[in-house]
Amino acid sequence: GERLNTTQVGELGIFIIEMDLPGEGVYSIRFSSYDRVWNGPTEEPSPHRVVVDLTPPQPLFTLPEVVSSGVLLTLDASQSGDSSPSEEYARVENYTWIIDDEEPVTLYGARAHYAFRYTGERSVTLLVRDAAGNWASLRREVTVMDSSPPTPRITGELLVIEDKIFSLSAEDTIDDDPTILTTGNFTWTLSDGGEVTFFGVEISYIYYTPGVYPATLKVTDSSGHYSVLHFNITVKDVTPPVARPPSKDTSLTNHPFLFDATASTDNDPTFYQTGNVTWSFEDGGEEVTLYGFQVVYHFKSFGAIQVTMTVKDAWGNYDVEVFQVLVAADNRPPEVLSYLPQTLEELPLRPTITLFFSEDMPWEGQEERVLMLDIRGGVVNVTRQHPSPDAISLMPTENLSLESTYTVVVPGDIKDWAGFPMKRNYTLTFTTLSYLHVTRVTPLDLDENITGKEVFEIYFNRALNSSSISTAFLKEHVRLLDHKGRAVRCTVEVAEPHILTLTPEKPLKAGEKYTLVVDGVLKDDMGIGMRETYRREFRVAAPQQGDWLHWEVAGIPALVWLIIMVAIGVGAVISAVILLRKHREELNIAEEVGEGLYRTPKGEEFIFELDEEEEEGG
Repeated sequence: GERLNTTQVGELGIFIIEMDLPGEGVYSIRFSSYDRVWNGPTEEPSPHRVVVDLTPPQPLFTLPEVVSSGVLLTLDASQSGDSSPSEEYARVENYTWIIDDEEPVTLYGARAHYAFRYTGERSVTLLVRDAAGNWASLRREVTVMDSSPPTPRITGELLVIEDKIFSLSAEDTIDDDPTILTTGNFTWTLSDGGEVTFFGVEISYIYYTPGVYPATLKVTDSSGHYSVLHFNITVKDVTPPVARPPSKDTSLTNHPFLFDATASTDNDPTFYQTGNVTWSFEDGGEEVTLYGFQVVYHFKSFGAIQVTMTVKDAWGNYDVEVFQVLVAADNRPPEVLSYLPQTLEELPLRPTITLFFSEDMPWEGQEERVLMLDIRGGVVNVTRQHPSPDAISLMPTENLSLESTYTVVVPGDIKDWAGFPMKRNYTLTFTTLSYLHVTRVTPLDLDENITGKEVFEIYFNRALNSSSISTAFLKEHVRLLDHKGRAVRCTVEVAEPHILTLTPEKPLKAGEKYTLVVDGVLKDDMGIGMRETYRREFRVAAPQQGDWLHWEVAGIPALVWLIIMVAIGVGAVISAVILLRKHREELNIAEEVGEGLYRTPKGEEFIFELDEEEEEGG
């Protein structure tokens, strides 16, 4: 309501006007101006307008109560509003977002996008400002849940020294849960001949054997999300190997000598794959250098040769050993000293025949001349091998014939490393397996009398195929026949793998002839059968004269029969007397009145004779 006129002459004739406006609203201001000599006033063609706005804007946005970390959110404040005395200025000029995500994050605009990195109770604050500079804020709380696994990170030594303790840490692990180091689970799995497990952010361990060891770190956050980091720990070897020279220290000129370092040792388990061996010596005035754990060399000169052996592991640790090889001049021809198998009879159908020579032999180009021949001189196809440098083995590629003779031939012009040939041809003869057959039967082969009460033992040359022999099978194919070709009831059993027992159920008849039959269908454990059916005849011995008490009828001794007959006779006489006395009249029983002459009570007479015949069973 107060009008203030203040005049001030400036250098450029500028009026400076100050006034207090009474309150919120829209005001018009008109200016009148004069020049230095007070010419004027000059009025503006239209008044200036001033808007006084004292009302702050109204911030508005929505936010879910629970969100997941790493999920992009849209923050929308477009529904925020403002009021002003002039509609022209009734708007929000600025939107500022302040996000609490462990550290404050500031975004601008009516719409903003953000993904929380860390879990927990967080907040989003919206600041809005209008054209007059009035501002207001709105804060909303939000719970950020874990939705992504942690990212394991390892600090510490991954190249360590054997026998020395080292430490590893997972303190640089990243997760959307800022408390991962205190609330998470850290599981370390190291390999050291087996799995070794530790728990915690930091661990310490010691390896005693060099090498590369795989390991894992599994990190699980409080929400159950986890990640596994695979890594290797390299253990450096600082222990030198131990060089050990070959066990053999003698050789012949021009013969192969094996420089063998496999007895050398190192604490690195990969030593024989990653290590290195160098052999240095002088041979006939020439410097020779060889490499490898096993190297074959032919000495040209003889004498005591000094060899320097250098053994080095993969880490550069080394050991040196000096030894001598005594080399003699070779001036003797080779010869076969021994062979295997030592028994040359009844060999398998695919035997391995091994010949051992007096020295190592150069087999290349010569081994094909060592032959196996059949009995007609035909060459048998064989596979040749060398179990040692001084030996050769021959094995037929197919089964040989049963019960056959074969010969291994080494020609006399086979030469050794020095070029000396053998003195003469060498031959070795062997026989193969025979057919399955009966070797003996006891007691038939004991030159003893057969009484008929024996248990017969049938011996075979090899064990029978027990899996295919049943009681019924044996009963059908192992039989005892009487002189009429009828089968005698017997029990046949397996006593031992190569022995059958045959037991007659009743004693055999004295003086009778019997035949033992073993059918040719029986086989051994190798499936080899019999060439033919086995038959063996024998006779049961007759009893000696005057030895009738030892006779048997129907398997019952004669003495027993005698006792039985006497008892029957006595009983019959007693019964007859009783009957005659009691019922002679009624039964019309005859009475003996002469030798073989009988008369009945009625006067009838007749002659009665008893014919006794020796029948089976009495």
